[in-house]
Amino acid sequence: MGPEKAPGPLAALGALLRRALPTSLSRIICQLDEVEEFAFFQGLVMEYLPEVRERILGEGSVDEMMAAFAQTFGERYFPLDHLEGGMGEGLADLTNIIPVHFQGLEYDDYDQLTDWPLPTILASLLVGFEGEVVDLGEGIRVTLLEAAAQTVPRELLDRIPAGGYPRDFLEEKLAGTAYQGLIVHARILCHDTGSFFFDVSCGEGWGDPPEWEPETVRILTEHWQHFTALQEEVDAFFKWLEENPPARLAEVLNFLEGRSVDATDDRQLELALGPA
Repeated sequence: MGPEKAPGPLAALGALLRRALPTSLSRIICQLDEVEEFAFFQGLVMEYLPEVRERILGEGSVDEMMAAFAQTFGERYFPLDHLEGGMGEGLADLTNIIPVHFQGLEYDDYDQLTDWPLPTILASLLVGFEGEVVDLGEGIRVTLLEAAAQTVPRELLDRIPAGGYPRDFLEEKLAGTAYQGLIVHARILCHDTGSFFFDVSCGEGWGDPPEWEPETVRILTEHWQHFTALQEEVDAFFKWLEENPPARLAEVLNFLEGRSVDATDDRQLELALGPA
């Protein structure tokens, strides 16, 4: 009887994993055709979330492990697209590329701006963004005006320039003021915030899919931190607008027009609606 044939590399890896991992997890690995992918996944856990390795790898199924990894990774670094809810279709969804959850506006999102809250509609009307977004027609402004007119006096809306304010004007006029959140919204509309998470949409991609490299994770984490800071700034501006949309819009317009009127009550708003 000849010498026993040495096991192949995948079989050896599978045996190693079965010895190193808990019994329940070893049974899962025995049923997997994705031994190499699982080994890579285990490496991701060790590199980025080593202190919770046992908790993540102790989940009941591979989908649950992926979901636990995505949730904890997202809390520490940046969100991973579609994995937190256990919606992955296999380990390859996580191991082949970094499944980044980009949040930039899709082309269809501009047609649906009228379905957004009133502060977003008003802020969008103030920005001349159509010329900076490829193939976006001017019809969106007409529908935005119609939606805003249901709540805001038409006389006030008529004070907004026909195409909105140029972005460079808003940048110069509002930088460092209490209205700076409008600058952020303008940059979001034009995919020009400096954060991948605002400037890239899932439909467009960002060139070659990002792969799991420490430097890539570091860069994306910085871009996510920038994203959250910008989001807080624009959310604060929208919250302020929402408190009294007509009066707050009048106040912004007064500032942009160089007026001194502070429209904070009905009488001031009446004055703001009058001729300059």
